Amino acid sequence: RDPDKQAAETASNLVLEIIRRCPEGVGFAEIQAQTGFGEKKLRNILFRLHKLDKIKRKSRGVYQHA
Repeated sequence: RDPDKQAAETASNLVLEIIRRCPEGVGFAEIQAQTGFGEKKLRNILFRLHKLDKIKRKSRGVYQHA
């Protein structure tokens, strides 16, 4: 397997796990603080997870597990 693809899956899984732990929703800044990911990387991960229906947007910048 491609190591870059595996790292991306791990990053997505990490973000998904943080969102899953907060049933009432978690903000962008909180996810960024916990992961240490850059803004662009985190936005791309959130976009992808939303597109795959793994998360839903509760309000602007606040995400919940779908």
